[in-house]
Amino acid sequence: MASSTSVIQGYLEPAVFMFLSSLFFIETAITSPKLLFTNFTAFRDKAFGKWWLMVGKLAAESTPKSLDNHIAKLRGVVLDVGPGAGTQLFRFKPNAENITAVYAVEPNTLLHKSLAMRAEEAGLGGKYHILTCGAESESLIPELQKAGLLKEAAIGASGTPIFDGVCCLLVLCTVPFPVETIDGLYKLLKPGGRFTFCEHVVATTPVAKFLQKFYHFFGWKTLIGGCNMTRDTGKWLVDAARGDGGWKEVNYEPVHPNIPLPWLVGTLVKR
Repeated sequence: MASSTSVIQGYLEPAVFMFLSSLFFIETAITSPKLLFTNFTAFRDKAFGKWWLMVGKLAAESTPKSLDNHIAKLRGVVLDVGPGAGTQLFRFKPNAENITAVYAVEPNTLLHKSLAMRAEEAGLGGKYHILTCGAESESLIPELQKAGLLKEAAIGASGTPIFDGVCCLLVLCTVPFPVETIDGLYKLLKPGGRFTFCEHVVATTPVAKFLQKFYHFFGWKTLIGGCNMTRDTGKWLVDAARGDGGWKEVNYEPVHPNIPLPWLVGTLVKR
């Protein structure tokens, strides 16, 4: 059971993140003022990317340790969705020899250099392929076709299962259309494939739920790369398999559900 001190720290953690991120927004506004007024999305991504390069490693180290056990079971060809600067890739190192190839979906090019470097450090090296696109089917499918994983006819449809594993670590809170994105990723997973995830989700206690809304009101999503704290991602992941009679295996657990940034960690295995 979490101590009262750790719970209070959990209540305040988002405020610290927002303050630090705001400093990078100010710095980016000074160095790229034109971008602020001509392309706010690009401005936000640039400011967030700079901030994440600084704090991403610390954030990765605070991720629940149980995630390691799930990543250790990934095999074959894996789709790594939104790896950012690659701060979680050290978790793949003990299992690198069992992975044939990784296709990383990362639209923020500011993070690509760090991502490639950390892939090399994790023993993935030439097996790690970075795709500059989003996780949404209309963005992802054409890039998979260019990479030779899907035939031309597959563009516009994500019904071809090609991956042995899909890995989503702190990314489904940021995609614009989470239900549709999850459904598209599910269709790309082979039967028996593993959907491994570690995500921030909606809180379960009244105080934490209030704080999630409070931080959202004061700009959390803008300052933290579009992150949405209040998503019921666990339900959406489970529902993705409803048309196939559900998942073959469902194994996940909530971690610190009584703070504004709770975790949901686990793996779902496709029938």
